[in-house]
Amino acid sequence: MTIVLAWLICFAPLTWWLLGARTRRVGLIVGSALAVLGVTCFAVGAGWILESERITMLAALVLTMSAVLIGGFVVDHRAAGRSRLPVRSRAAVILAGAAILVTTFFGGMLILAMNGQRASVPSDSELLPLPAGLVLLDNHSQGCGGNSSTVCGRIFEVGSTGISGSGSAAALVEHLGQSHGWSDTIPDRTPGSQWEQCRHAGWGFDRHLLCVSVKDNGTTATVWFESSADN
Repeated sequence: MTIVLAWLICFAPLTWWLLGARTRRVGLIVGSALAVLGVTCFAVGAGWILESERITMLAALVLTMSAVLIGGFVVDHRAAGRSRLPVRSRAAVILAGAAILVTTFFGGMLILAMNGQRASVPSDSELLPLPAGLVLLDNHSQGCGGNSSTVCGRIFEVGSTGISGSGSAAALVEHLGQSHGWSDTIPDRTPGSQWEQCRHAGWGFDRHLLCVSVKDNGTTATVWFESSADN
């Protein structure tokens, strides 16, 4: 999500509220809530926090802001009495209602198009920090690509201090098992062998298949992480 789009989606409810609210007390309470939700929404949309749950959290935050905005207008109208709605308040309610319908429709279409799945470049926390005896030589993103499905990758090159032969790969597999919940069974310890496993990861609208492989290069080992989704 671009910064501009995240800004529009996340702070539009607060703008409409400031335009349409009529009572000070309700205006302050609802405005504060929308400001906090808007900042959180923007941080998620920009990828600053909760990157692995981005779509799920954005959907939840947008729905929450919509409910707070609608409820706020109802309570504000009752608190203001039976006086006629000013033009600015009427315009804010109409704009807010139209935007909620449009956002819900297109957001729902996007989620359906994604099959409720989303692949993203695996975080380096899938492997790091390394245990004692292992040294990180390289860590870089391979980006995302694919045709019928989306595949994103990250690759690590790992060496060792004080571990000889194929011990680096074995130590990595053991680390993945003990610290990250993968099976640490090593079927082949010969140089050039490769250990691979896959499992389902994520939740909500951010589900994906996460695979890891460890290749024994002798004095070093290469670790690939791939996240894939059927969209």
